[in-house]
Amino acid sequence: MPVLLAHRRLAGGGDLQVLEWLAPVPQDEGNAFQQALAERRPDLADLAATLDEVHARARRELPWCGPLDRNPTNVMRAPDGRLVLLDPFYADGPDLYATAGTDPDRLVASIPEPERRFMLDIPLAASGPWDPVAREALRRGIAAADARRASPPPAATVRP
Repeated sequence: MPVLLAHRRLAGGGDLQVLEWLAPVPQDEGNAFQQALAERRPDLADLAATLDEVHARARRELPWCGPLDRNPTNVMRAPDGRLVLLDPFYADGPDLYATAGTDPDRLVASIPEPERRFMLDIPLAASGPWDPVAREALRRGIAAADARRASPPPAATVRP
């Protein structure tokens, strides 16, 4: 893992992380590292065990936690020559946004507003920029779910 020099939580649910200086590696080297990690090669056993532990916890605690990201571009080289793994965890964006569209109340109940404030400002990697009409429909649905969650249920009528 890379050396983490600083970490700050950002408004809206993001994080700023400052890492040691890293350089990209050729894709074949990144693929080989990811393969060795998946095969639990002895020299990577501790890293593999840590990833499994953190990922299992994330799957339990975080809605829409995706699978491990085995992208070879997540492997980089530190100044001392060692290979390091970056950003192996990600949200299952397609499922998250599908849920936002079909069950915004579940989304609102699962992710506090301050942590999802900018979620509709981030394009999905696979789909590119948002369709403005679709994005506005999601915003309206989420806002309505937020309003339902904020308003108390009507009081039961007591009859004499």
